[in-house]
Amino acid sequence: MKKKLVLILFMSILLCGCTPLQKMSLDDIINNGTSRTIEVYNKYRKGYKYNLPKGLDVIDNTEYNETLASRDYKYYLYIDAVSYFNKVIEKYEISKEAYISKTISYEDKYGYLEVNETEDNKYFIEIMYNYAKIEVIVKKSDISVTIANSLSILTSIKFNDNILK
Repeated sequence: MKKKLVLILFMSILLCGCTPLQKMSLDDIINNGTSRTIEVYNKYRKGYKYNLPKGLDVIDNTEYNETLASRDYKYYLYIDAVSYFNKVIEKYEISKEAYISKTISYEDKYGYLEVNETEDNKYFIEIMYNYAKIEVIVKKSDISVTIANSLSILTSIKFNDNILK
């Protein structure tokens, strides 16, 4: 019960805190998202589990791929259990052509964030962290919220080594 209360407090600060999420810097969103210490899970899969934030639902699930949906967008979640099991770390080179291109690292976890503008003035977000990746296309005004939601999912993923063996 205490963990749930702390998670709710963390999410309300992150999503509704003193500074609106849209006004937070991208670095602050990433730092807040990756420094997660709460272990609460509401989705259990073969070989991993994670916490799905309120406002998102699972609409399709196949092995290590899931389609998640918010009111306006579809998030595509890919779990790389093979890379996790073999401890493969992909190196990411920052792209000068991307709208946003950043590496993400916290403690022993690595990843990247890349946002590219599409032809229809939307933004394709690709965020890889903790041996999983989320891809989603959003409006510019929703980039910050989408990154926060994605990091919330990606940082919560916990692998079960016994099942993955």
